Amino acid sequence: MHDSESLGGKVWGLVRPSAFNNPTVCELPDAVLQHDYRLWRQQHFAMRTKTFTLCAYPFLMDAATKRRVLSFEAAMQMQMQMQSAMARSLFSREIPYLVIEVGREHLLRDSINVLASQHPTFLKKPLRVVFRGEEAIDAGGVTKEWF
Repeated sequence: MHDSESLGGKVWGLVRPSAFNNPTVCELPDAVLQHDYRLWRQQHFAMRTKTFTLCAYPFLMDAATKRRVLSFEAAMQMQMQMQSAMARSLFSREIPYLVIEVGREHLLRDSINVLASQHPTFLKKPLRVVFRGEEAIDAGGVTKEWF
């Protein structure tokens, strides 16, 4: 029986996906990947492809690099949702944050109930946590404690 090394990295006659990953692409700094992703996204939604982008060829990236790119996407969506909510709050009473008010004694149940009652687009807003009966202002510490 041959091991995968003697078969040139093939398993059952197929080339492993990792054979296409490019180490140079995977080691690019976040700023370069973010720029490439923004350019790819603009071209993708405008239905034009004038400039080469690495994101158009995801097989060049390993799973960790793809995760980094997805985190850029999540941050962009959160920022767009917050900007949209801020603009709407000028004309309505909408809060630009997703505020979760929970009790410490039923933390999980309260959290699930609040999150389940939210519209999916609101889940992209920045999170603010309030513990019932406490005066603490959430500057990040309360949210970390909630997690």
